[in-house]
Parts: sequence; structure tokens; C-alpha cells
Amino acid sequence: MRVPCITVFLLLLILPATGCSNSDANVTIEHKMAVIQAQGSVSDNDPLVKQFADHLDSLERKTTQSRKKIADITVVAWQDIHKNTNIDDSLLETINALDNCIPDNYSCKLDFAEVAAVYMTAREKGK
Repeated sequence: MRVPCITVFLLLLILPATGCSNSDANVTIEHKMAVIQAQGSVSDNDPLVKQFADHLDSLERKTTQSRKKIADITVVAWQDIHKNTNIDDSLLETINALDNCIPDNYSCKLDFAEVAAVYMTAREKGK
């Protein structure tokens, strides 16, 4: 099931800027991604939060982007693949695949946007 773009913008952009409450302001990016994945609320100790955190940690070590930028690029890639194909990968499957595109022992940091662009092109061609 697709998540409307407005949901992603609210979760990744608007909520942190609103200052609604201290709890909203302190929500981690991995928690926001878990909420998108679950299509609803999740607890701070939900296994999805840890899975997203692990992937964000790994990608932050392997790329030149921040965790927030990695999350933003991942969500855009996931949405684009859904929009342009009949592939129904989850957000977690998408970040897992992107993380696996870069070997752990790769000697230099890559531009995550470029990695995501190559991945999106391959997925949209059915690979």
C-alpha cells in the first residue's frame, strides 16, 4: 500500500519544525521511518525503529550524507519506484537494498544520492 506524499512530508519535515511538544521534537528519524513503514504509530522500542537505525548508521558510515538526508533520499526513491513501477517493496526493504548496494569494507565514502539513482534505475527496469 502506498503512503501519500503528504504523510511523508508531515513526518519528515513539518512535525520537527512545529514545536508541538517536546516528544514530537525529539522523535528520531529512524522512528519517523518506522511510522511510515507501519503506516501508523510505533513505540520507541519497536524492532522497526532499531532496524531503520542500523541501516541509517551503516549508510552514514559508507556515504557522505547525514542520517536525515539518507532518510529523505530513501523515502523519495521508495515513492518513485512505487509511482513508476508495479514493484511493492516496503520502505524497510528499500533501505535494506540500498545499504546492501555498498559493501561494508568499501574503501571510500560514496554519494548516497548517486547510489539511490542507480538503484532506482535498476528497479524501474525490473532488476
